[in-house]
Amino acid sequence: MSTVSARLHQMNKKADDLLWSAFAVGYDQAWAYYDDDKLVECIAECRDLLYHAARMPRYIRIATLMLLCLVVRDKTDFDEARAEARKLITQPLVVT
Repeated sequence: MSTVSARLHQMNKKADDLLWSAFAVGYDQAWAYYDDDKLVECIAECRDLLYHAARMPRYIRIATLMLLCLVVRDKTDFDEARAEARKLITQPLVVT
């Protein structure tokens, strides 16, 4: 690996780590709301995270959808979150 591609790889890894960390903080906050029985805040935090789902690491997206399934009261919201999580779980992982 050339020096340039090694540096690019290292920069991408740092960017991925920062992205993962940013979403992990939000996910941890959503769980804290759930643990404190603040379900409205938990739902809002989950939805805020999912708003940025295109950049969200797959594992955290699945976990956020499953947490949302625990707290939503509307069956339609539950079914949508469950279906999206199931779709992500069954999709093959593409490594780039």
